[in-house]
Amino acid sequence: MRRTLVPVAAGEAAVARAGVLDTQAGSGAEHVHRCAGRTGAGTIPDHATEPQGRLHPTTLFRKHPAPPR
Repeated sequence: MRRTLVPVAAGEAAVARAGVLDTQAGSGAEHVHRCAGRTGAGTIPDHATEPQGRLHPTTLFRKHPAPPR
């Protein structure tokens, strides 16, 4: 099996096209993402930091790209 490495920039571009977003779990923004049609893809514990330094879990969201016309 042959493996091909994807350059970081190309990987980041693919993530942007896929519409992956993150927000603090349990926040009002999480509700907004769900109402906008995004699907929760997982949670990372202790990932987001508020200005006071307290850590919060982050929820990842994705939205399927629109099919080509």
